[in-house]
Amino acid sequence: MKRTFILLAACGLVGTATLAGAASAQPASHRVGPFVAVQYDQRQSERQATIDDREARLRTRIEHGMRDGGITREEGRRLFRDLDGIHRKERAFRADGRLDRREFDELNADLDRLGMRVRHERWDEQRR
Repeated sequence: MKRTFILLAACGLVGTATLAGAASAQPASHRVGPFVAVQYDQRQSERQATIDDREARLRTRIEHGMRDGGITREEGRRLFRDLDGIHRKERAFRADGRLDRREFDELNADLDRLGMRVRHERWDEQRR
């Protein structure tokens, strides 16, 4: 019993020392307590990828709906025009070289609304 306790205590110390060594391996400028600060540029690129991916998925959904007849030609034109408007808004937001949280949230809300409209148009029983 005494050996088991000593073995567990030793393993705990080794594990703690390993974690402390890994945390101290990072530059001091990036450490904030036990957490590592996320670089601002990294968040920007994640936001960029998220918006671009959503725009691409919506474009694909509209094209697919037009191909299979779920979206009429006129509905497709309107949806593409709205998607292009969102893309223009994104470019305007990025004119200063960055996309802040408020702008990101606004673009996401616009994409959410457009996604609901695409879903509605695909299933509204209008066929070409």
